Amino acid sequence: MDKNDITERIQALEIPLAPDLTEELIAFWDDLFEISFGHLRDVLAGSEQDENDDIIYLIRNGAKLVGTCHLTICRSEIELGGLGEVGTARELRGIGIATALCERARDDFRDKGGQALFLGTVNPAAERVYARLGWCKVTGANVMGYIADGRSP
Repeated sequence: MDKNDITERIQALEIPLAPDLTEELIAFWDDLFEISFGHLRDVLAGSEQDENDDIIYLIRNGAKLVGTCHLTICRSEIELGGLGEVGTARELRGIGIATALCERARDDFRDKGGQALFLGTVNPAAERVYARLGWCKVTGANVMGYIADGRSP
């Protein structure tokens, strides 16, 4: 997969998701992050639709899920959002999958009127990806913020 191919493969899916896709995502995240993501089952089924707009961005290589990220936008404060579940299959890391997914989610957030998009990370490699895309570390925290107008988070 090259950069153009990666970008063209991005699917943006609004929640609620089909149950089989929900289970595929949870298994993908459980494996990648080595913690349980079962708590997201209700969110992926739409339990927070009154409060948040949630979009799952994913990339497949054939039928295999190889990258994801999850954008959440607050319905009552559309300028605020969060990014999570950014993951790339181990065998395809380093070719731009996470970058393309995060860039698309960031741009969609901004296009919807978003101003401040936050994420948390303790992974130095992931932090470098986010920094290249405009996120800045929030002092004293494992949180990074992307502020659309360029101000410091």
